[in-house]
Amino acid sequence: MTEKITGRILSEAKAKADAIEAEAQQAYESVIAQAKEKAERITQGAEESAKAALSDAERRHVAVAELDAKKFRLSEKIRVLDEAFLKAKEAFLALDEANYRKAYMGILLPAIATGSEGIAPAKDEERLGEGFVAQLNDALKADGKVGELTLLPKREDISGGVVLCQGSMEVNFSTAAVMRQVREEIEGKTAKLLFSEEA
Repeated sequence: MTEKITGRILSEAKAKADAIEAEAQQAYESVIAQAKEKAERITQGAEESAKAALSDAERRHVAVAELDAKKFRLSEKIRVLDEAFLKAKEAFLALDEANYRKAYMGILLPAIATGSEGIAPAKDEERLGEGFVAQLNDALKADGKVGELTLLPKREDISGGVVLCQGSMEVNFSTAAVMRQVREEIEGKTAKLLFSEEA
């Protein structure tokens, strides 16, 4: 599931990044052309001593224009990255019950240490209830492990997903925590794709 989300994020981000790069490059070239034209108008007909001083002004003007263009490209790409992860979260939440449970089974099974933990769904979580806990127990038993997970009361402090509880230890697998984890795992790869020319 993580691979599919990763693929979708990278594909959408790449397409948007290409469009933004073309737009930013055009804006960049326009700003540079205007800066050079203005500098040429200023220096035209000036004495040699004035030309040297104005040449410095021209360089400063072009440097400022280049910096502005670079900032624009960077801010647009960050916006696209945020938008891509938001869409990935929406797609994850929109999964039908079977695929949503399958995704959460893949997330939770590696985290279950004893097989006797408690599963506390979020207050608004309808897909990860008693039936889901039974599926987890069946999967644990099929793997030769203890399958005695119990369903705990719903949690008011998270939205979507579950909390895995063992004694006083809790692991947050809310929707927000899961998506944050996915983002942390692939953000470097996505940023490299989006910002490669900034290196």
